[in-house]
Amino acid sequence: MSHITLIGIVILCLGLAGWLTMSVHHHTSTKSTTSPVLMEIINSGSTNFAGWTLQVNANGSGVLSCNKGPQLNTGCRSTTFKASTFPAATLKSALADTSLANYTDTCAYSASFGATDTLVYDGVNTPGVDCYAQTQQTPLAKALSKVLSQIEVR
Repeated sequence: MSHITLIGIVILCLGLAGWLTMSVHHHTSTKSTTSPVLMEIINSGSTNFAGWTLQVNANGSGVLSCNKGPQLNTGCRSTTFKASTFPAATLKSALADTSLANYTDTCAYSASFGATDTLVYDGVNTPGVDCYAQTQQTPLAKALSKVLSQIEVR
């Protein structure tokens, strides 16, 4: 065999090995590693504090996104939470068992200094979930209270 043929075979083998490696990496990188969204809590913000949105995923991970604005909100830092940070199984079970459609927010809020938290679950917006978490004695209220205390934004 000539040197040119041997070099050609080596190049072909290296090229094939590289293609296989890229193909395997490409295949594994297209696999989704994100968990579906379970619920969101959206804080309206107020005169002095910008609002925020917490997305809680089905695996207990989440993302806290702080809104930008002229407010003096120094207590909110956008954060990504790892899996199992939030009680996802408890939340999912409690959300399925609780009819939030009939919940009426009974807490009083300041017109300019008060903020309210709205729960978004299964296409339904429920305002006053912060009040619900503080005033109700249900599994959902306890789970929401735990979630709100974990994000350290108040």
